[in-house]
Amino acid sequence: MPLKHVIPNVVSWTAAVSACDRTGQWQQALSLLFEMPLREVVPDVISWSAAMNACEKGGRWQWAVRLFSEMPSRTLIPNMICCSAAVIVCGKGGQWQQALVLFAEMPLREITPSLISWNAAVSLCEKQGQWQQALNLFAKMPLKQIQPNVISWSAAVSSCERGDQYREALSLFARPPLEK
Repeated sequence: MPLKHVIPNVVSWTAAVSACDRTGQWQQALSLLFEMPLREVVPDVISWSAAMNACEKGGRWQWAVRLFSEMPSRTLIPNMICCSAAVIVCGKGGQWQQALVLFAEMPLREITPSLISWNAAVSLCEKQGQWQQALNLFAKMPLKQIQPNVISWSAAVSSCERGDQYREALSLFARPPLEK
């Protein structure tokens, strides 16, 4: 039975944006995102997240951050996935300070950072040689009911190594062991 008249909806448009994300076509992803309203399709948080991911994969962290910043003006409320993606994108773009601001703003948006968010923040500090900031974040994780995992520990220890802080690295091992 042939299809007579199928009207693409937000799901099909978002699938197209995601396909662009997977194939590295960040410009096409943006084009589709901005074309959606012209076709009377309202992009949702998932649509915007897919476009942000495409920009990140295309090395266009500035565009990803711009999209994230524009979400509230389009009556979209960023979720934990969007916020975490923005933190990661800024980190990959070498914008560790902006990434940490976005990370710190998550609770203000009533979003609880996940283990992935925390690991991204600790890891980007480690990569930028900010060992004190990395250890500060690492120490806060259990206070926020986030159990550090092997990624958290590795980033914390590596940050000490990068900062020539072997005593700090050794002091990490005096902490209670990870839960299984």
